[in-house]
Amino acid sequence: MGPSLSSQVKATSPMSTGLSLPQISPEALDPTLGNAQQYPQLVRISWPDSVLSRALIDLLEHFSWDQMSIFVSNDDYGLHGLVDFQLIAGQNGWRIHTLQSFDPTENAADIEVTSQLRVIKDTGARIIVLHCLASYAAEILREASTMDMTGAGWAWVVSDGITALELYGTINGTAIVPDYLQGLLGPIPPSNSGGHSDAFMAKWRAADPTLYPGAGVADIGPYVARWADAVLALAQALRNLQEDGVTVTPQPLDCGCDGSESRPWSDGSVMLQYLKQVETDGVTGYIRFDTTAARLDAEYSIVNLRSDGWQNVGNWNLSTRLDIHSDADIRFAGGATTVVPYISDLNNKTLRVVTIASDGFVEISDVDRDGNNVTGNDRFQGFCMELFSWLSTELGFKYEYYEVEDGQYGIYNSKTGKWTGMVDDVVDGKADISVAIMSITSERQAVADFTLPYYDNGITFAMQKASTRDEESDEPAKEEEDKESGFWEAVWQSFVSLVQLGPEFLPRSLAGRVSAFFWGVGILVAISTYTANLAAFLTVRNVDNSIASAKDLLTQAEISYGVVRTYAPWVSFKTTTTEPYHSLGVVMQANEESFLVDSLQEGLDKMRQEKYALFTDSAELDYAASRQPCDLETIGRVFWQTGYGMLLPKNSKYTVEFNKAILRAEELGVLDELDTKWIKSQECSGTDQTVLESSVIGLQDMLGVFVLVYGGMASALIVLVGEFIHTCAQDVKKTHPHNPLTLMEAMKTRLKRIFSRRKRSGVKNEVQPSKIHPNPAFIVDM
Repeated sequence: MGPSLSSQVKATSPMSTGLSLPQISPEALDPTLGNAQQYPQLVRISWPDSVLSRALIDLLEHFSWDQMSIFVSNDDYGLHGLVDFQLIAGQNGWRIHTLQSFDPTENAADIEVTSQLRVIKDTGARIIVLHCLASYAAEILREASTMDMTGAGWAWVVSDGITALELYGTINGTAIVPDYLQGLLGPIPPSNSGGHSDAFMAKWRAADPTLYPGAGVADIGPYVARWADAVLALAQALRNLQEDGVTVTPQPLDCGCDGSESRPWSDGSVMLQYLKQVETDGVTGYIRFDTTAARLDAEYSIVNLRSDGWQNVGNWNLSTRLDIHSDADIRFAGGATTVVPYISDLNNKTLRVVTIASDGFVEISDVDRDGNNVTGNDRFQGFCMELFSWLSTELGFKYEYYEVEDGQYGIYNSKTGKWTGMVDDVVDGKADISVAIMSITSERQAVADFTLPYYDNGITFAMQKASTRDEESDEPAKEEEDKESGFWEAVWQSFVSLVQLGPEFLPRSLAGRVSAFFWGVGILVAISTYTANLAAFLTVRNVDNSIASAKDLLTQAEISYGVVRTYAPWVSFKTTTTEPYHSLGVVMQANEESFLVDSLQEGLDKMRQEKYALFTDSAELDYAASRQPCDLETIGRVFWQTGYGMLLPKNSKYTVEFNKAILRAEELGVLDELDTKWIKSQECSGTDQTVLESSVIGLQDMLGVFVLVYGGMASALIVLVGEFIHTCAQDVKKTHPHNPLTLMEAMKTRLKRIFSRRKRSGVKNEVQPSKIHPNPAFIVDM
C-alpha cells in the first residue's frame, strides 16, 4: 500500500508487477498511471488528474473564460496533471497564452518564480490556472502580490493539490488567510462523504495521539482520508475472499534481483481480481473500481477562499457536472465579483506609427475637407487611419502618426545591407508599427512581423482605355422621278427598307410618302436598337482582345510596361521564375530607365500620356480606375495575391493582439464599411468598365416602334382620304363634257378606274389628261 507520490509509485510499480503483488495507491494522481499494461498491479484510490481537468474546464466555462495562462511545477505532478486540460481547451478554441513552470525545491521558500510571473503578466491574460502543491502555491502568490497580480482584475484557479492541503495557518482554530491568498477558486475532493466517515472520524478524534500520530483532530483532509479508504478496500476484498471460500496463502517472495530465480505471489492475480470487485462505503465516499482498477464516482466540491477560510460554493461530478449554488457569493482576487479574461498590454500605451500617403488608404493634408487647418494626427485620414482608430479603441492604446522620411515602403538594399522606408523604421525601433498599404512579402516577414491581412490585394496592370472613333459615310441618294409606284412596288419598298437596301423608286403621292416616312423611322429605330444590342453583346464577349493579359504584352512592341521601382512587385519580377512574369521582368530590367517609374502618380500620368501599362497593387489601380477622369482600366487577372498588413518588430508581443482585433473588425463588418466609404466609388459606374453586361431587348421595349409605325399608317390613311376627296372635287369643277357632275359620281369614277388598273396584269395604265384631267400629284400608293 503506497507510496504517496506518483513518481514514487512509478518507481515501485515494476517490482510489484514482477512479484504479482497488488499495489494500492491512495494518493497518486498522474493520468499516465492509468495504463493497465504498464501498471497491471496498480489499484488507485484517488481520481486521476484527467478527471480534475474536466472539472477545471467546466469551472472556467461557467465564467465564460476562454483565455488563460497556466503555471505548474516542473515535476510529474505538475507537468502531467493538466495535459487533458490543455487538450480540451484547444478543442474548445480557447487560448492558452503561456504555460510556465518552476523547479520545486526542498524548501518551498527557495523557489524562483519572478521571471515566470512576469511572462504571465505580459501576456495580458488575467486568468491563471495554478497546479502545484500548496506549500509552493503560497510562495508563488506571495511573490505575485509584489507584482500587483493578486488584486482586483485577476483570478487564480487552483487545483486540488492546493485546495486539499494546508495552505494557510490557524490560531486557536481560526483561519489566518493573507490578502494575497483570498479569492482563490478551485475543486477539492471530498474528505468525509462516505458511509463510514462519521464513525471513523469519531474514533479518530478520540484516539490517543501518542499511539496514533495525527489523531485527535477534527479533520484529516481528503488525501489522508484516502489511506483509510485504501485499508477499507483491502479489508472488503479479504472479506469477500473469505465469504467465497477462497484461500490466499502468504508466501516468501523473491524478485530474483541477485540472479536467482524470481518467486512471485501465486495468489496475486486472485487478490487483484477481488480488489477490483470491491464495492463498499468508505470515508471519502463510495468505493468501487472500473476494469482498469481506477476508482469510479468522481466528485469534487468547488471552494472559494475567503478571509475565514474555504467556502463551499458548488459541486461537480462526472454525471451531472458543475453545479454552482444559487446563493453562492464568489469573490475573486481583490474582492472582485467579475474578471475579464484578457486585458491588452497595449492599454494606455502610446505607439509611434509610421505611414506613407496613398490615395484612399492614407491621405495626408494640412487642411481638412472643410478647409480648416489641422495638425498632428488630424492631418492623417483614410481607410487605414479609421481602421487603426478602431483598433485603438478596441485595444486601449494611443498613437502618434508620422510620415516616413524617404517616402518608401521598404526594400532591401543589398549594397548597404539595410532596408529602406517604413521597414527600416520598424526594424530599427524608430517606429512601433507601420500602418499603410504595405504588401506582405516573405522578405519583409523575415525581419519583422506582419499582422493578418486587413485588405486583400495582389498584382495586376492597368492601361488607358482604348479610344473609339465613329466612322460615317454618306452616299447620295439616287432620285428617280416621274416613276409611278403601285401596290407591289410599295410592298417591295417596305421590304427593302426592312433590310436596308436602296429601292429603285420612291412614292410620289403625299400619303405614300407619309407612310414611307413613318415606316422608315420605325425601321431605323428597330435596326439601331438591334445593332446596339448586338454590339454590346459582342463587346462583352470580346473586349479589346488586343491586350487581355500580361502575356499579351510580350507579343507586341507598341505598348511599354513597368513598375514603381521602390515597390515590392519590382523585387518579385526580378526574382520570379514563373512565366510570363519572369520574361516581363527581364524586359523591364533591360529597359529600366524608360520602363520604370519612381512613384505611383508618375505611373498614372505615364499611362494617360503614353501607350504604357503599369504593374502594381491591384487595390491602388482599382482605386485610380474608379475615379475621374475615368480613362484607365485594369486588365487581366490578379496574380501574386497576398494582402496588406501592418508591420511590427520581429517577435512583437503585440502581434497576436492586433491579429485578433483585425479578425473582430472583419467579423463585425468594419472593414467592409471602410472599404465602401474610402475605396469603392461610383464615379465611373456609367462608363465602360472591365465588367460589362448585355441586356436583352424584349417586345415590351419595342412598343414605341409599333406605335410610331401604326400612327404613321393612320396619318397616311387620313392624308390619302383627304387627297382622294380633293382630287374628286377637282374633277367635278372641270368643264369637260365627260367629267362627273357630282362629288359622289366623281369618287365612283375614280374608284372604278383604280380597280380596273389593278386587273390588268403586268401593264401600267396611264391616265390620259384629255379624258379625266387628273391631278398628277395623286397617284394611289397602297
